Amino acid sequence: MEQWERWEPITDIPPSIYNDMLLNGKEGIVLKFSDGSHRREVIITFEEGVLSYRNDEGSLLKMLTYLDQHYGTNFYNNWPLLKVKNSAYLKWFHEER
Repeated sequence: MEQWERWEPITDIPPSIYNDMLLNGKEGIVLKFSDGSHRREVIITFEEGVLSYRNDEGSLLKMLTYLDQHYGTNFYNNWPLLKVKNSAYLKWFHEER
């Protein structure tokens, strides 16, 4: 069973952030986020590369229903970055290799 938890790669992350950029280039993957006022930016760089990722997670209604049932809406509404243990997505990825 998947276990979701907050991911805090840096301190003082705003409670709501918006994805301004996703760049997948030779130097890795760069994600740029900002708060609603664009006064604060958060840039996350995966320099070693990423083998797989999904984009547009907001349209995954089955996942949102799962999170609501197991963690409550405030779990993902009040925190922008999450990580998953025992990920179904990672299991799927390994089976596709």
